[in-house]
Amino acid sequence: MPRGTVTLTKRLLTQKQENFCLLFVESGHAADSFQEAYQSNGNRATVMRDAHRLLSNPRVQARIEELRAAASARAEINTADVIRELWDNAMKAKQATPVKDKEGLPIGEFQANLAASNQALKLVGDHLGAFERKDNGQNDSPLAKLSPEERKALKVALESERERRRALLAATGPVDTVGLDAPSSIN
Repeated sequence: MPRGTVTLTKRLLTQKQENFCLLFVESGHAADSFQEAYQSNGNRATVMRDAHRLLSNPRVQARIEELRAAASARAEINTADVIRELWDNAMKAKQATPVKDKEGLPIGEFQANLAASNQALKLVGDHLGAFERKDNGQNDSPLAKLSPEERKALKVALESERERRRALLAATGPVDTVGLDAPSSIN
């Protein structure tokens, strides 16, 4: 689509809705895009709710799809390309290469790390909308579903378990120390 082209979908949106669509396609973050497009200073929960409501608007959805298709065409990449590259990297990651010394002889260690490449491809895929994003303003963590009293009780129980393990460690020597510290996400 040539730059400056006005589509039917674009004409059906307000300027703020159009700005939201452009920002959302660029960043993938509904709440941040809403806040910037609508210059909203509301609390985060309200912004996330309003952003989710806006994303549910069929005209906004259609415009986002138009923009993603145009971005994909400009980049000459599509979901199949991203998936194919990710698959190739996954297969390459299984083929570790030997680490060599100064003389070029293998030292018995192997190295394979394509995490940075996969991360870059994931970002490209997210940007082009190749993958579904869950940006509904809800925290689906099991800890988020606990009441403040339940979180406090869980934190006390974890601290008690940590002290029990430390006492056992002091009395008997090394034991499994995984999980000695309470998760930082429990407030």
